[in-house]
Amino acid sequence: MATNKSKIEKKALAFVQKGNYRKAALEYERLVADSPKDIRAHEKLLDLYLRIGKKEDAIGECKIVSDHYLAGGFIPRAIAAWKKCGRVDRENPDIYRNLGELYLKQKLVGDALNSFQRCAVCLRKADRPEEAASVLSMMEELAPKNPMIKLLLAEHHLQLEQYEEFKTHLDRAIGQLQESGRKNKLLVALENLYKKHNRPELIKPLAELYVNMGQHEHALEFIRDGLGVLPGDRGLRLDAINAHIALGNQDEARRMAHELYEENPADILIMEQLAYFAESSGNVEEQVSWYERLSVACRDQGQEVKAGRYEKKAKELAPQSEEPAFAFEGGEVDAVFDSLVTDDEPLPIDRSGFSEEELEDGLKEADLYLKYGLEDKAKEKLLELVEFDPENVPIHRKLRDIYFRRSEMDAWSKEQVKIAELLTSAGELHDAAATYAAVLEELPDNVQAKAGLAALTPDQKDEPGELKLDRTSSHEPEGADLQMLEVEPGGAEELLESDLGELEYDLASGIAGFEGIDATELGDIVKEFKAGV
Repeated sequence: MATNKSKIEKKALAFVQKGNYRKAALEYERLVADSPKDIRAHEKLLDLYLRIGKKEDAIGECKIVSDHYLAGGFIPRAIAAWKKCGRVDRENPDIYRNLGELYLKQKLVGDALNSFQRCAVCLRKADRPEEAASVLSMMEELAPKNPMIKLLLAEHHLQLEQYEEFKTHLDRAIGQLQESGRKNKLLVALENLYKKHNRPELIKPLAELYVNMGQHEHALEFIRDGLGVLPGDRGLRLDAINAHIALGNQDEARRMAHELYEENPADILIMEQLAYFAESSGNVEEQVSWYERLSVACRDQGQEVKAGRYEKKAKELAPQSEEPAFAFEGGEVDAVFDSLVTDDEPLPIDRSGFSEEELEDGLKEADLYLKYGLEDKAKEKLLELVEFDPENVPIHRKLRDIYFRRSEMDAWSKEQVKIAELLTSAGELHDAAATYAAVLEELPDNVQAKAGLAALTPDQKDEPGELKLDRTSSHEPEGADLQMLEVEPGGAEELLESDLGELEYDLASGIAGFEGIDATELGDIVKEFKAGV
């Protein structure tokens, strides 16, 4: 048998040297038929099938080779076999699915997610949307802190016209990116989606984001286009009102608010805005009228506390009224704030009697100021509150967003760093890393953000762009999250173009199910596969 094998190999080699790969493959087919456990022969047959384009036969041989090495614990060799197939057959989702599973066994999570994303693209091209959604959902389970995967899921459902699912995933992605202060990243992603699909479902989140980022003129241009597609849309008109307020176009803002009120006289938000317009114009009688209407509307809608606040405000502005003050069993309700806009300086905080409830009311007041585009008042209130509770993350986030809208990047970065420090102290390391990353995206030379991020990964010495994995203790897919850190993905070999232009595996992408692994243990493996071996 050994002699026959030698003769067959020599004969096959002669065919290869002459470029007759088909005949060489026939010889190796004879060899593996006689010696089915000869893995080297299977590997050579795999190479020959790939050369002559017998993709299905190549996949069969690849599975034999991969299973052999996987059983022996030689996962890198199994990966190498599937990567050979991937170079020749780029449309086969099974190749990328198998690669992803093998990368996970090696704890190469970034490569695994890249492979699964390629698999999803192939499945979608093959008109297998349910399987594609399943792969994307698996990616989300692996990386629950990664907003870019949620955007891929959102786009997938958008293409299938599954608008509820689209909105769910989009809202989650927006929430994660906004929470970490990465609004520019979010804006780019949403703009790319809109340019590619031109779907009206993307208009409203984009318009709101433009307003929140202080791009009011751009927001108004976009809103006008949006109203051409979604005429009369309440959300877009509210965004337009806020943009006009920020730009000082009070008359136009008031006109639009009156239109919305006439369409829905029970709309509390619109009445609040109209009350603000009355106050800003100094029309006390009109103010009282709106506060009285607000009191009735809030009570009718079950918002008793708010109803009491507005009734009290109306009484304070019209003290001649003899009607009894609105009260509850626990006594008269204190107002959240005396008026939406005042010319007086804010009263100092009474720290001895400042309760958590009053802190919450203060945040609500700041939210109202922001809703009306009154950033100065909102900032003033938030700075007042942060003195009372300097470790309150929501307060710092609201301040951060104000500074970002105003392009006050030094103040913005200080708030971001403070938020990251508080999150680190609370043990929320994924969110802390994402917050530091947001600083470095805007200010790459920020020393505090670099130091903070380095402190979260003290043993990492990789160059920017390389895969970084936190230390972990278990090799089984159970337990806490693995933190995968990759600042920029550039250079992933032969990466299929993703639907967002780039699939970024962000800082703190939060890979669930791995207790972790020391990246130094993967040195040779990482080098081998990053080099495309």
